[in-house]
Amino acid sequence: KQNKDSFLSPELLNINSIPFEVNYKCIFYSLASLIAFCIEGKKINIFKPQSWESDDFLNLCKPIDNTKLFWALNRAHEINPENRYLLWI
Repeated sequence: KQNKDSFLSPELLNINSIPFEVNYKCIFYSLASLIAFCIEGKKINIFKPQSWESDDFLNLCKPIDNTKLFWALNRAHEINPENRYLLWI
């Protein structure tokens, strides 16, 4: 069985009441996870944070290492929403 929540950002997984507020940058994390999945075909299990490391995400992105897309995904896949950003040029 595949987990349908695998592309959600960590702050969206912690929501337990309605209404709620989220940072608009949560979509950046989801987008980076989705694109990394499309590149490599593998997912990071964010439900086991003790085994998750940022190096896992970088390993998924090895086929595009040191490209503009690689660095954009790396900036968008930060755990802290305040540190996520995308540059539109």
